[in-house]
Amino acid sequence: MDDLVAALKSTNGVTIQALFTTGASGNADPGHLDDWMRRIVEISTLNVQLYTLDRPYPSKNIAPAGRGLLEGIKARLGECGISAGVC
Repeated sequence: MDDLVAALKSTNGVTIQALFTTGASGNADPGHLDDWMRRIVEISTLNVQLYTLDRPYPSKNIAPAGRGLLEGIKARLGECGISAGVC
């Protein structure tokens, strides 16, 4: 993961697309979000596009993240000076 972060840091004007899910195997719990946010700030990305599941998914361990959760992530990014949009 550190190699990927380093590579993205060296790229000017990068936009990150991130898909978040909830549930037992989701990635939107506070621990995951804090780590992800730290890395996004470190990369100093130009923009972040936030998504969730929009199609049927094969696992009962994940579910779409709610719009409110995505808007909350967007607000946190904004507090760090990072532009974000919820798609």
